[in-house]
Amino acid sequence: MARWDDDQEQTLDSILSVKSNFDRSDASVNTSDARRFVDEAGPCQLARMHGSWVHDQLGQGVVPLVDSFPSLKASLFTTYYRLYDDNRVPERQDVVDILNSAAVPYMDGVVTERLQADILRKVRCREAFLEHLEVSTLSDLRTAAGE
Repeated sequence: MARWDDDQEQTLDSILSVKSNFDRSDASVNTSDARRFVDEAGPCQLARMHGSWVHDQLGQGVVPLVDSFPSLKASLFTTYYRLYDDNRVPERQDVVDILNSAAVPYMDGVVTERLQADILRKVRCREAFLEHLEVSTLSDLRTAAGE
């Protein structure tokens, strides 16, 4: 029986194996490349996960847009900021954060670790689908509580 740790490692390896398919405009992560990554990777992910549905939609002259799928968008933004930043080494935990980010568009608030909070705040500033989201870290909560 496979362990979750093994699945995380395999999933991370799988994501990293296609990292070179995205041609960044700059060596550092930036909001323009983040949006372009979502726009380019989104349709590929939709086709991979729901190929027959995408095929049917295209047959009807409808192009599925990633903006119609908030969970996918949140996961892809998290993927970009976590795994395309050359200043950090990807970790297995990134897989959990990518998966967890899918729920964020349907929440009013989230308490998370600092890197994910920074990612969500960046996205919230530029993307309407997260404009309602309150983002906090444990440190923010301690400060608010006067500790």
